[in-house]
Amino acid sequence: NNVIATAYQWSPLAAPQQLAKFTKNLVKGEPDVTDRDAFARMLVGSTALRLSMDYDNERKEKGLGVYEVDVGGGTIVDAKNTFPFSLWLAAGRILNNIRNGEQVPPELQQELGTQLVVGQLARDAQFANDINNLLDVLTNVDEGARAASVDGFYKVGGNFVSGFTRPLDAINKTIGFAMGTDNAKDVRQAEGMNVFTQSATKYVDNIIEAFIDKTDTITGEDLEVATRSGKVYDANPFARIFGITVKPGRTATEKAYSMAEMFPWRANERTKIPAYDKAFNGLVAPMLEVYTQQLLDDPKFQNASLTQKRGMLKARLSDIKSIVRERMEKGYTGSENAVLRRAAKAAQKYNKETTREALKLMKEQTGVTGSLEDLTYKELELFMIYAEYLKDIQEEAGRL
Repeated sequence: NNVIATAYQWSPLAAPQQLAKFTKNLVKGEPDVTDRDAFARMLVGSTALRLSMDYDNERKEKGLGVYEVDVGGGTIVDAKNTFPFSLWLAAGRILNNIRNGEQVPPELQQELGTQLVVGQLARDAQFANDINNLLDVLTNVDEGARAASVDGFYKVGGNFVSGFTRPLDAINKTIGFAMGTDNAKDVRQAEGMNVFTQSATKYVDNIIEAFIDKTDTITGEDLEVATRSGKVYDANPFARIFGITVKPGRTATEKAYSMAEMFPWRANERTKIPAYDKAFNGLVAPMLEVYTQQLLDDPKFQNASLTQKRGMLKARLSDIKSIVRERMEKGYTGSENAVLRRAAKAAQKYNKETTREALKLMKEQTGVTGSLEDLTYKELELFMIYAEYLKDIQEEAGRL
């Protein structure tokens, strides 16, 4: 409520109300100090918005994203969590788009909503999904699906526990930076209690590992993203103490996504097979870096409108992903990746009910157990036979 009220009071939206009150009291000869202050806030805030547009033009010339600020020496900081400065940055970018007659992309709309607390309301609504996970655990008869639901519930519980250690995050990051262990972890790769442990210790994991050797229970697997090759890490954990995120040297892909006003994380693959997603992102990143650098060097991309830039970048990403999928499927990147690709295709092709029944039928007739991710190449071929059989039965039943 405070955020929304402050944004309103310091913006042109308050002009009609404040101007009417200020004029009325001025005519009466009884100017109110509070009204004068409110009128002044509206004027200052409106002027600041105009200045934010000029500042945004300077940042756009450098290819910086909506919250990216060059603080000198080539250092880029992410000011997303520095209200009201962050709201000022987002507003400047949106107003420039409107002034230039360009469509405001959904990403910018979402960022503005996040700054005005709408994003927090959406995250609060996630609680309903948590309840659904719990109900799924209690009612699901399929072991594979039940395991996935339990993992989701473990993550929620771990995040709740980690909240009590949040004040230690600055110390934890400092220790991790000194020891070289502060890499982003991929919790999706964990299973069972490891999901809970990794989520619960995310603000103290480096502190714990300073006294004991690395363990999979706490360390987990490194996160792989499609926009940057190698490990993902915090470039300056000391700045986090003051709420500032210093970004590591930006890749060509990250620059292109900033210029197109697109979320870099949307370049990542997101399927029901976490192991496949990690392998896929690791293969996409170096190829995407080459292709996006070509875009950055292309005058057509540099001079294109925002809509055109987004279209060009999406087309490049689609082409690269198609190439990687084909190489994985043909086994060019290793037999393990070929299995993961086949599992991901199966998960995408069949709905939850068909997958569940096919796995159940396989277990009853062949003794094969586990989720799609656990199956071998031959077992996946057998699964496809069962799944197609069940799918045909379902379609026939639907026609009848």
